[in-house]
Amino acid sequence: MLRALWRASGSLAALKQMEEYSGETRERTISWTQPIQAGFDEDNDEALSLDRAYPKEEFQVPTANVGERERSRLTRNEILAVSAHPLRAFARSRSDGGLTQYRGQWTAIECEYCTTEKEYESRSTTPLPSQHPSCVTVSAGNDDDEGDAAPVLANDPLPVAPPPRSVDRAIADRLQELQDTIRTQHKEKPGES
Repeated sequence: MLRALWRASGSLAALKQMEEYSGETRERTISWTQPIQAGFDEDNDEALSLDRAYPKEEFQVPTANVGERERSRLTRNEILAVSAHPLRAFARSRSDGGLTQYRGQWTAIECEYCTTEKEYESRSTTPLPSQHPSCVTVSAGNDDDEGDAAPVLANDPLPVAPPPRSVDRAIADRLQELQDTIRTQHKEKPGES
């Protein structure tokens, strides 16, 4: 199951939850001692540079400390930046196989909207049908004395005809063909084709 989210909620609790569900990553940190001169410009990236490292004691070589820390894979600022972009969204996969091997983590993606804004507005304001032959409505039923509730169909859904036997046979033939192909590939020695 894949869930897509176009904009993260503005609530602090929702942002924190999304941040936690994004997983963790390790990032390297570096620190050094550097003198700050009068007129220091913090907007200039070169003003804070390892090239300007200062030795801790006189007549020594400047040193830097390198470390590692864990942080959320998506920070709150990154979540807000993706949410503000019109063509970016978050996807969260609940399965861990095939092309969805993200272990349930939120992942930023870039894509186009699957519907137009007009269509989205139209769908979001249209009420869901309550009584229609193509809509199956199931209620839990009434509790009896033993506590067993039998499901009850509230309406008469349209009948669905089972597929013809030829479809079942075609699927079975295709599966058999795939199994035979796999078996012959495993019987071949490496280097044979």
